Amino acid sequence: MVPERPEPGRIEQDEAGPDHADSIDDAGKRRRRAAIASADGSLRAENLVASAESDRDAELWIDGRITADEAVRRAIRRHHRGGPASAGKP
Repeated sequence: MVPERPEPGRIEQDEAGPDHADSIDDAGKRRRRAAIASADGSLRAENLVASAESDRDAELWIDGRITADEAVRRAIRRHHRGGPASAGKP
C-alpha cells in the first residue's frame, strides 16, 4: 500500500498530534527548528532575510503556541497591510 501524500503546499502536523505546546515533544521541536532553518537557508540563497515578526512567529510555531495555519495567516496579514514584509533585503 502506498502511503497517503499531503496536499501540495500543505504542511503536515507533527506526529505528536494537535498543534499545542503540551503535545509537541523535543523531537517534534527539533523537526520544526530544522524546517525553519531550511526555509531561512532558502531565503539567504535568494539574498533575503526573514523579518523580526516572521522570526517571532516561527519561534511560536516551533514551541507549538500557534499552528502552521496561524503563522501563514499572520504572514499574509502582514503582507496585505503593507507592514514589514515576511522577507526583506539584508
